Amino acid sequence: MSPHFAFKGGVELQGNDPLFTFTGFTKIIHPCSNLINEWLNFESKIDPKDIMIPIGDNPKNDEDLPLFNGFLFASDSTGLYPAIFTKKRRFTDYEVLKVPGYLKYDRKNKEFRVGSKEKLADRNLSGPYLSFNTMNCTSYGEGRMDLGSKMGQVELKAAGNILYFPDSDSTELNLTLSIDFPFPNELKKIIGTGFENLEGSSLDLKDEETVKFLTDMLDSTTSEKAFAGIKEDGKFKRLPKEFDKTFVFNNVKLSWWKRDRALQYSGESGLVVYNGEQILKPLSLCWN
Repeated sequence: MSPHFAFKGGVELQGNDPLFTFTGFTKIIHPCSNLINEWLNFESKIDPKDIMIPIGDNPKNDEDLPLFNGFLFASDSTGLYPAIFTKKRRFTDYEVLKVPGYLKYDRKNKEFRVGSKEKLADRNLSGPYLSFNTMNCTSYGEGRMDLGSKMGQVELKAAGNILYFPDSDSTELNLTLSIDFPFPNELKKIIGTGFENLEGSSLDLKDEETVKFLTDMLDSTTSEKAFAGIKEDGKFKRLPKEFDKTFVFNNVKLSWWKRDRALQYSGESGLVVYNGEQILKPLSLCWN
């Protein structure tokens, strides 16, 4: 189909339609040895001037085996790894970020990109997105994530971005997190008193990245109403129910530590919400 996409299968041209219909399998072409790709099953009309290959909800290879597109966490705790039309390394690996939509190649930046048509046209929109750079072989993803934490009464939700560096086999994440769990009211009040006196400039809820990641944790209707109703003091006029949690943090930067086989963090994040109340202040954290 192009220098960037291999193809095997059949091609059909019907009547006066200027576009060919491709039925078969495609495979991305790149020089990176760290990412082994499979043949992807698809059927679609293709515009040679703007190749966009649709990805079904359950993509499969030429052996009818499931393929994955996004980021996965290795079940042997060796870390996170990118998947662009690849099989799991192990059956028990789980998806941290799943990216459906369309596949295209960006010539200017020399990278493959995956997302909805709207997201591919405007990166500032919320929603899942994945890119793979063929020059430095890095992989980048963003959207709502499943960190796989099963902690009983503790509910953890996340959205943000993730970047994988093959040379060092390292992964960095920048997340918005909501954490909800029950604990005594007296303890809530004691902790809350400390948060009332936090110093520093208030967080900007209209910051482009903040809006994008918070939106990923909401449905589209709720998001539009929530951000349209931000008051002069920078707070939500009405806190969305999805953020009525024990904690909501933003700008939580994590990295994978091979030695400890864990995501770790230390530094300054933003405390958006505590116990259902908007705080919007910077906060130093130690997370591991």
